[in-house]
Amino acid sequence: RQHQPAMSVDEGSSVNRRLLPGDEKKTGMGGGGGKRPMVVRVWEFLNPRGDDAVDSWEEQWGLIFENFIMLLIGINVVAFALDTVPEISKNPTAREIFDITEDISVAIFTVEMLFRIWSAPGPDVERHEDDP
Repeated sequence: RQHQPAMSVDEGSSVNRRLLPGDEKKTGMGGGGGKRPMVVRVWEFLNPRGDDAVDSWEEQWGLIFENFIMLLIGINVVAFALDTVPEISKNPTAREIFDITEDISVAIFTVEMLFRIWSAPGPDVERHEDDP
């Protein structure tokens, strides 16, 4: 049976993986290193630390994804505001653009939330404020 990684969540909501006996520490892309389970990699992607110590490609791309989500939220706010203007909301082309924007956004937000739920640390995760 393989060892399951011990994970902890620090103040920055990043997941730190401590190596257990028998784990192999290998240097991976970006210096993050190690063979980490997919669930840890997804958690790191969805919860990048955002500091100077971004050390894995998951966190690097996670910061880009985080900015994309913020942009998508901004687009939805603007689309919602424009949809309340009677002259714009009566336009069939604008109505179609708003509907497509909403459908795509809901799909992206739903997939993101499902991955967040799937990758969230369980109750057996040690939580320490001063965990390195």
